[in-house]
Amino acid sequence: KQRLTALSQEGGGGGARGAATSDASTIAEMRQAAELVSSQPEVFNITCRLATVQTAKQGQVQPLYYMACQEPRPGSSLPCQKRVGEDGFCAACNRAGKAAPRMNIRCRF
Repeated sequence: KQRLTALSQEGGGGGARGAATSDASTIAEMRQAAELVSSQPEVFNITCRLATVQTAKQGQVQPLYYMACQEPRPGSSLPCQKRVGEDGFCAACNRAGKAAPRMNIRCRF
């Protein structure tokens, strides 16, 4: 017998969506809601099986994450989120600063 394991963790990130609540949905309901334009963020709680995770793209290794700049954008409170080099330098901000991992996972459910 197979066991399902939750990939979500309580208290995780999600930015503005973190405080929102969600009801259990199907993937079809989520896709239908995605077609509607809404000014409010929506969070969906879906139980499904993970079929595959893409680890290569056109024969090249596809990393599952990259380090992203966390410095605030000029004139905004939002972080830059651009990829930083191995030395932590962000070409968009033109400085080295805070960096955090950013997930870049392509999955099929």
